[in-house]
Amino acid sequence: MKAPLFLLILLTTSCECLKQYNPSETDENATTKSDTSETNEVDKSAISEDTASLADAANAFAQSDSISPAFSNPAPTFNSPTAPTPSVETKAITQPSTPVVPVLTPAPAFEAPAPAAVSTGKVIAPQTPPIESTATTTPTAPVTPPVTPQIAKAPTWEDHYQNLLSQYTSSQGVNYRALKANDTPKLLAVTAAIANTEASGSPQDHLAYYLNAYNVWMLKKAIDAYPVDSLLETDAQVYKRNDIKVGGRVMSLDYLENEIIRKDFQDSRIHFALNCASGGCPPLHNKILQGATLDQDLNLLTTNFLRTSGAQQQGSTLHISKLFDWFKSDFTRDSPDGTVLGYLKKYRSVSGSPSISYLDYSWKLNEVR
Repeated sequence: MKAPLFLLILLTTSCECLKQYNPSETDENATTKSDTSETNEVDKSAISEDTASLADAANAFAQSDSISPAFSNPAPTFNSPTAPTPSVETKAITQPSTPVVPVLTPAPAFEAPAPAAVSTGKVIAPQTPPIESTATTTPTAPVTPPVTPQIAKAPTWEDHYQNLLSQYTSSQGVNYRALKANDTPKLLAVTAAIANTEASGSPQDHLAYYLNAYNVWMLKKAIDAYPVDSLLETDAQVYKRNDIKVGGRVMSLDYLENEIIRKDFQDSRIHFALNCASGGCPPLHNKILQGATLDQDLNLLTTNFLRTSGAQQQGSTLHISKLFDWFKSDFTRDSPDGTVLGYLKKYRSVSGSPSISYLDYSWKLNEVR
């Protein structure tokens, strides 16, 4: 009978144990590498002999009749094994497995809350994103800025004087009665302003100022004497008395006319702008005189007077105002040929070479009748 399988396995295992057994080695390591090599050579021979003996014993046991027939598997034939090369005992190093990383589901994105608004006492409305509109926007009408109300400028003495001239003067004379009854305070305010206001500006501005001053003070004297037929009837010195004030200086009407207006400005046309409150003088202009338009105004006043009551031609005689006799030097100075007739021809037409005759001067109050 053949040896049972478990016996063969037992024998094989014993042989393998003998192969690895080294009696010369102790639990401690060999002192040197050369001693270990010599001992291994001796052990190889002993292991070979033991292995052969175990193999023979196994074969003999396999042929024995005392083995149970239950084990009928043939035993393998053992040949004398070649001494194996001793192996160095190694300890298996377990490679650590890669840790399984669990799949993490990403948490929802965290949005930091907007910082709380600092309370300022005002209610802050929540802001909503703008919605883009595709509708056509109708342009709004431009906003007109509010009109700032203009502060009314206080009227000047020139404003008041112009108001008086517009209401109470005409080419026929002055309405002294109405002026005295209605606007004496306004006239007094104008004379007071002239008394304390000096002339300023250009030479034409100065001349206009003095012409206006003369006419204002003349109105004041007529109002003071009214009702009267002639100022000379009540005061023969009405033109020569120092009772007016112009630009802070006290003087007479005569001084104002002859020493300031005539002497300083050398313009003969001033005689047609001054009014001495008498019928023989040119009419009082119903417009205040101003430097910017003075030249045009003087030409207009001169032309108007010489084409009406100031000069009248009858045949070969030209009857002219007494002013040309009293102030002849002024007119001849400004005449193209140095004569009164030459001066007249500048402003009106004259037929032939007429003789000159002076009209009587009327001192009657130039009142509108």
